[in-house]
Amino acid sequence: MKIFIQVKVFPASNGECILIKFIGKRVTNILIDCGYVSTYKIIKEELHKLKENNEKLDLVVLTHIDNDHINGARCIFADYINDRICEISEVWYNDYFSIYDIENNNNSIEECEEEFKILQTIIKQKYPNDPNQNEENFVGYKTANILVDYLQNEKIYKKLNKSFTNGVFIENKHEIKSKRINDEVELIILGPKKEILQQLVYEWRSYLKKKGFNKEIVKSKEIAKAFELFYVNKVEKMNIQTVKEKQCSVATKLEELLEFNECDTGLENRSSISFILKFYDKSMLFLGDSSPIDYDEVLEKIGQDMKDEKLKFDLVKVSHHGSKYNISKKFFDIVTSDRYIISTNGYGHHHPDFESIYKIICMQKENKLIKFNYKQKRLMNFVEKNKLDETNNFKIEYENESLKGKKIMEIDITDEVIESKGERNE
Repeated sequence: MKIFIQVKVFPASNGECILIKFIGKRVTNILIDCGYVSTYKIIKEELHKLKENNEKLDLVVLTHIDNDHINGARCIFADYINDRICEISEVWYNDYFSIYDIENNNNSIEECEEEFKILQTIIKQKYPNDPNQNEENFVGYKTANILVDYLQNEKIYKKLNKSFTNGVFIENKHEIKSKRINDEVELIILGPKKEILQQLVYEWRSYLKKKGFNKEIVKSKEIAKAFELFYVNKVEKMNIQTVKEKQCSVATKLEELLEFNECDTGLENRSSISFILKFYDKSMLFLGDSSPIDYDEVLEKIGQDMKDEKLKFDLVKVSHHGSKYNISKKFFDIVTSDRYIISTNGYGHHHPDFESIYKIICMQKENKLIKFNYKQKRLMNFVEKNKLDETNNFKIEYENESLKGKKIMEIDITDEVIESKGERNE
């Protein structure tokens, strides 16, 4: 039997949105993150095609609460609720209610006037600006509602994390949690760890108490709204601050790039849903914005259990748009891949970092292709200046020449597999 995987990386500015189609005995579609509202015009066309072909989104994964990953989901869910796009079977997302349920506490509460005012102050915040916000008008969608409004809609709520008791997480590095979409497609969850989600809720509670919220922080829609808006704005401010810090501490020598080994410690990125996608003998690694503090040790444990010299992936989605804080030296002792993909136009957060790309180029000795959905002029100049293509087994490709490019980056993976005589249970 011939199997086929098509990976479509949408032009999501400095964000991420990836649609994967698996064709074997059946067709399976998985959407990972949704970019911005302005990304939706392009996503929508693909979702209409799925509907026309009587296909569905078997799974939508929103990796974590970050503007450039979840903003466009508001448009997708608005259209889904109004039957304008294809069917969605399941949604994975660690929203406030799911994280709160980790503590197995199902209380709700009515806030008194003082607490209500505190929440309303936070709720008055808006989502951070879309980098292409001038394009939102012709996308044709009002975005007054925030994500929690859609997740609480009955049509979506019953599909949210339905494969799990509460949120999407692992207990620790020793727990290998696997979820099957069907008898062909499997996801092996690498993170987040339960303790990271617990710390996220603790940080949120501490913040509210500092603001004067004296009641117990429990389950309510008002608190969930405030939680969402607080974190999407907090992450945006952190990204701006990180850019300023990076500009003040730029490595100048190649050996410094290679030796850089600081890791992302932020709870928001460490709360990313990361996983291995398996389809017969093919496997791909999707890391969201997760930190090597977490995913390195889980991948190492999987490698030890499989007794492989290295874990071989057909594709790796590099964490956090190629940030230097989200890929480690140790990673290349554990993993090798034919293809690395990085989704960003380099604008805003100034990813990818030279430290990350240089590690991929130098620390993996095997041949590799590094693909971008936008041309990285700064990076291309770096490669040419240091004559890296003369001494290393790599190739760089990109899809869009300019920041405003609208072409979808497509990657096809195909193979012939021998079918098992026995049936696999769903």
